[in-house]
Amino acid sequence: MKHLWDTHALIWGMEQDAQMCPRVEMIARSPGNTVSCISLWEAACLRNLGRIKLSIPIEKWLDAVAECVQVLPITPRIAAAAYELGPFHGDPADRLIAATGLVYGLPIVTRDRKLHDCPKLDCIWE
Repeated sequence: MKHLWDTHALIWGMEQDAQMCPRVEMIARSPGNTVSCISLWEAACLRNLGRIKLSIPIEKWLDAVAECVQVLPITPRIAAAAYELGPFHGDPADRLIAATGLVYGLPIVTRDRKLHDCPKLDCIWE
C-alpha cells in the first residue's frame, strides 16, 4: 500500500527521530512511500529559518528524499482540491498535502491533529 508523508513525518523519518511511533517506522520501511513536492519546499524553508537541523546539507538531504520516495507534483486538480476542503487548515502546504492525499486516494502519515480531524482524509499515526 502506498502512503503520503506529511512534511514533519518525512523529516523525522529521514532523520530517524525518536518521535516516530513503531507503526510509522514500519510504514517507512515498506515500499510505496510518497511525498508532495510541497514537502521538499517546506523542509528547505524550515531549514533556512533554523527551525530544523538536518544531518547533511539541505541539497543532499532533498536528493536523498527523492531517491527513496516518489515525489508527487502539484497538479491543477490538486490545486483546486486544496480549497474545496473548506476552512479546516490555514497552512497552505498542509492543504496541498491533504489535497494530494485525496486526489491520489492515499492515507497520510501525519501527527497533525487538524489533518486527523478532517473527516475527508485517511490519516495514520499510532
